[in-house]
Amino acid sequence: EIAEAGLKAVYDSFTFVRDGEEIPFSEALTRFCQPEFDTFVVEGDPATPIGERTDVPIERISELVEAGEMEPDVLDSLKNVDGNKDAYIKSLQGSVFVLLGATSELCPLEELLQMGLTVVALSRPSPERQAKVVQMARKSPGKLIVPVRKGAEGVTSENVHSFCGADVLVDTPELISWLLTVEPEKRLVVGSYIYLDGGAHVLASLAMDAIVRELTTNRPDTALSYLVSPATVFPVPRAAIENARERYARRSRRRDAVLSFLFGPFRPNEPVEVAYEKDGESQSSLLMFNGFANFQGPSYALAKQIQNWRCVIARDNNTVVSANITPPCYTDSVIHVKAAKRALDGYKLFPPLRAFSPKVCANLMAGLLIYDLCCPESTANPSTSIGHPLAFFESTAVHGGLFRCPYDPGSISKAAFIGGMLV
Repeated sequence: EIAEAGLKAVYDSFTFVRDGEEIPFSEALTRFCQPEFDTFVVEGDPATPIGERTDVPIERISELVEAGEMEPDVLDSLKNVDGNKDAYIKSLQGSVFVLLGATSELCPLEELLQMGLTVVALSRPSPERQAKVVQMARKSPGKLIVPVRKGAEGVTSENVHSFCGADVLVDTPELISWLLTVEPEKRLVVGSYIYLDGGAHVLASLAMDAIVRELTTNRPDTALSYLVSPATVFPVPRAAIENARERYARRSRRRDAVLSFLFGPFRPNEPVEVAYEKDGESQSSLLMFNGFANFQGPSYALAKQIQNWRCVIARDNNTVVSANITPPCYTDSVIHVKAAKRALDGYKLFPPLRAFSPKVCANLMAGLLIYDLCCPESTANPSTSIGHPLAFFESTAVHGGLFRCPYDPGSISKAAFIGGMLV
């Protein structure tokens, strides 16, 4: 109910502007739904061998788990994918991956194409950017689908990059109409990967949510994929917090005394325990982790919360939802803010905190997406019992050490920032 109320408030609060006219967002979705795009297909090279799950070997993943940078079930899940790769890829031939924000750094566009899968790539028109997408597809064993505006003449596989693309924020209604017609006999897997700065991120999350809402309503077998930000509020595994407590007990008290004097007190990493009831009876409790970071601002918090609300609602409506905690990363969208980059650099002073490279992160999250879509035991599958609607966020978390850090991340942020200037 909270998630539904939150999304209703968002939809009721925003308007859509076109040709100087401002109308309610929900009204725009029905007024501007006329066909605007044609479908163009770029075939890959069938002689190209199917790629591996990821560039990150199992041995390295095991080391990251041992270091406390991700949870043990990540290792188990990716071992499962490696052991069933051929069968899983074969099962996904009946799916079409719709990637909203296909050129974002953490989007699994390349990974999915290298697995020989079919991908709809949605990103803003840009001949240079689209040329890279088309070339990526041609060198892969996969298939690429892109939108081209109706009326475009002389479009060929050689020049399609000059014609294709669409703006999810501007063309939202027309993209919904087009996507409803794409490969209608196959299941859609819709991934929401757009990231923008400031208030534009909220608009992007709302536009992506509108697409998700309409596709899951009109094509009920649609599955969803999200990269869950650690800078929100969600439940964490008890084993991870017990490990954080052990690390806190072993901390260097002398070092902490000096740093706390300089930067404020370092608080232990102690999530809030929240009890919950089901059907009027006491069930259990969740350890709720508060990852909100002041420097990211309210727009980021709302944008990611919109996505989290949709995850909860969709799974409750029997939709498969792949939503795994994603670590802090050195993406261009983050490191162009100097303060953010310095904070990430300073993480290494507080193990097991670590920021990941975008490529490693994208590889890992693509592997977990395959697991969530193909393994019936995954908590992404609504038939898997989880107790509480939020509990599936606990699973397969690649958190970059945040869950197992001995300190509350907010209490060490100043020290990490200053440390990042020195390392």
